[in-house]
Amino acid sequence: MQRFKRYLPLVLIAISAIIFLLPAARPSINVAMGSEGEFLVEGQTQSFRNFYGFKEVERTEQGTFRWTGGRGSIAFPYWENVEAPLQIRMLICGCRTDGQTMPLTVTVNQQRLLNLTLSNQWQWYQVQLPANLTHPDHDILLDLTSEEWQSPDQRTLGIVVQSIQIEALAAKPAQSLWVWLGLALGLGLMVLWEIPFGFACVVFGQWLLGFYGYQPQFLPKGFLLISLVLANVLGWQSLRKLPQLWRWVALPISSFWLISSPQILGSWILDDAFISFRYAANLANGHGLVFNFDERVEGFTNFLWTLLSSLTIKLGADPILVTHATNLLLGMVIVLLSLHLAHRLHQSAWMALAAPLMLLNLPLLLYTSLGSGMETALFCAGILATVLLAINQAWVYAAITTTLTIMTRPDGILLAGIIGLLAIWQSWRAKQWQPLLRYAGMLSLSFIPYWLARWWYYGYPLPNTFYAKVGGTAKQAERGINYFIDFNSSYYLGWLGLGLGLVASGLRWYRSKQLPLLAILTWALVGLYTSYTISVGGDWMPGYRFMVATVPWFALLASWGISELWQYRRWLGAGAIVATTGLLLLLLQPLRQDRPLTIGSAAWYETDVVNRYREVGLWIKDSTPADTTLTVTAAGAIPYYAERTTIDAHGLTDLHIAHIPIDPSKAGKPGHEKQDPDYVLRERKPSLIPWVAAPMFTSHPLFEPNYRLVEASGSEGRGIRMFVRRDSGLFEQ
Repeated sequence: MQRFKRYLPLVLIAISAIIFLLPAARPSINVAMGSEGEFLVEGQTQSFRNFYGFKEVERTEQGTFRWTGGRGSIAFPYWENVEAPLQIRMLICGCRTDGQTMPLTVTVNQQRLLNLTLSNQWQWYQVQLPANLTHPDHDILLDLTSEEWQSPDQRTLGIVVQSIQIEALAAKPAQSLWVWLGLALGLGLMVLWEIPFGFACVVFGQWLLGFYGYQPQFLPKGFLLISLVLANVLGWQSLRKLPQLWRWVALPISSFWLISSPQILGSWILDDAFISFRYAANLANGHGLVFNFDERVEGFTNFLWTLLSSLTIKLGADPILVTHATNLLLGMVIVLLSLHLAHRLHQSAWMALAAPLMLLNLPLLLYTSLGSGMETALFCAGILATVLLAINQAWVYAAITTTLTIMTRPDGILLAGIIGLLAIWQSWRAKQWQPLLRYAGMLSLSFIPYWLARWWYYGYPLPNTFYAKVGGTAKQAERGINYFIDFNSSYYLGWLGLGLGLVASGLRWYRSKQLPLLAILTWALVGLYTSYTISVGGDWMPGYRFMVATVPWFALLASWGISELWQYRRWLGAGAIVATTGLLLLLLQPLRQDRPLTIGSAAWYETDVVNRYREVGLWIKDSTPADTTLTVTAAGAIPYYAERTTIDAHGLTDLHIAHIPIDPSKAGKPGHEKQDPDYVLRERKPSLIPWVAAPMFTSHPLFEPNYRLVEASGSEGRGIRMFVRRDSGLFEQ
């Protein structure tokens, strides 16, 4: 019987092979002019975006339609990731009142696919899309470009569009081959490691849900399905020494939620991520770890993350996609590490509540499974891994992960202080200095050369971003306190963790006159990183980025409090569980309101900013010579895509602006407080100033005499407004 159970996963592999030969779901979408749905913002509904160049809806007996103005564009989000051949069908007409035909060019993702001559008759046209289409957001961007003509009522018109459809055709089995192979690998590992058949069935069921329930999104289906299988299999192996309930319930639910959350909640990217991507691209292309080719300025604080992004670019991959995928996987690592720490803190089944408390906390999701492009998840995982290694007395490895955490973000030095004190205490307690010598020795060997090398390379002991921000002022501390209060008032977990953590500490001290070592470390980390966040004035980014590293620790404190209360008095524990359940239900509200899919949310806004700035950057790259200079107030997507020398008007990547003094009584948006318009206009004299950056300069006396406004249309249909220096020779009439 045991042998039969061991090889039952092979039966699942055979079943999946049969499913592999069956046709997958064939999604489709139809945009009927006049019935597009509510335009939540300009050019965008829930189903499509980049709806530009189409005029107002008109109605006849034949139905509703829209004229184009010579060029009409529409993008179907993430449809490039549908693993099947795609076909576009269009019901269109030339419909010129003078009876002449209309030439039309059909372009998809910047590739010209079809040239048509339209008559005055409505007709369906269709085109199958090639497999090599690419788009930064993995969209299908359709452009309809025609001549313009003057109608009798003096309107400038193009062609008439009544309906646009996109649909997936029948996929060949080979197109899903690697998805099936990922499942086979996972089930094979289950056989090798003798993982129970029941758990294999759970994983297989999740795989089926993902395979047939996938809708177009930023991450491709194959990656998500393989990640789901391997997260469960490797997670089971990692949690073998933990309670079975955690492996059977917490593990599959956590992994499935992390993998499916991008589809349910949406994906996003932060403009600041492109600062690191620009450094990474320059390094990959042989220009050094610089923002501008001839300037060594350390305008980033995530060396390790930037290095990984550079390797991604060097290998020809998309850093946005790879960092998004990496953050999703790091989310699972954070859960597994947190479960290990939860079991070490208190051996109670209730400690598994730490997982849902973390995973329903939107800030953690924003910087793990939902993307962001930032290093936050790696930093969070580094802290958890270091503490786990330290309490297991693996001092050499703890020193290595400490260095990697500091290389991920400089405030990792706080972690070095906490673990260093732990090593001193452990050495004193054991009456021998091996823990301290091992930790301090390896930390010195790994960190000091890195720190000296970057000081030599950039010329300053600290990153330029440190000098660009206000530090140590009362106003900044006040802003930091409000930041901490707002985080806890919005997502509740901090207050719950602090309250239940204090209860647990009091009960444990009352009963045994001592606290677990991990509890002391947890309080130290929460206290130190909260104090640091307050002292630097918090952060402006969505989801309270600086507080994300504390989320697992607040979850551990909350679950520890429930466990201690349950052990002390069952009715008290039951009350705490009811209160925590209520909190989890409350957390669903910000998940719905603040998710990236919700139009107008902070995460959605940042993604929209990146999309607009990307178009501006690409227009600059395509329209200007390589020696063009520009200035920006957001140094992310525009410089990254423009590939031109860029002056950051807030000084994150500019030495002069970063080091100018600032009024200590003022504290504005973090990282955006310093500026010197006179230096930018008088000394740097940029050729271009994007419309969004112009407000900083318009009141300066040198602006109006030296700059004129140019308007253009971007590659994706958006309007572009750019101030151009008059003596630059660019865009002359």
